[in-house]
Amino acid sequence: MFNRNHLTVVSLLLAASSLLFGESAEAIPSFARQTGAACSTCHTNSFGPNLTPFGRTFKLKGYTMGGDSGGLPPLSAMVMGSFYDGPRNLDKSLD
Repeated sequence: MFNRNHLTVVSLLLAASSLLFGESAEAIPSFARQTGAACSTCHTNSFGPNLTPFGRTFKLKGYTMGGDSGGLPPLSAMVMGSFYDGPRNLDKSLD
């Protein structure tokens, strides 16, 4: 039905349309506003999901600077994606 070239063209058209017709996004640096600290206190290069040691500790403690958490353990999560373009069937590639 669809080959790889068709899917690539459709994907590129969708990406281009989202760039042309999408609305701008704005971040709300609430930690920086509340503490007066720069974004680079937690983030490397002041941008993105890469965290400094302080930022990782802050995240692992449930985004709190300490104190009582109401008896609940702190909880945080992070998803990191990647792209793999290797063999589709790894069992056959090992033969």
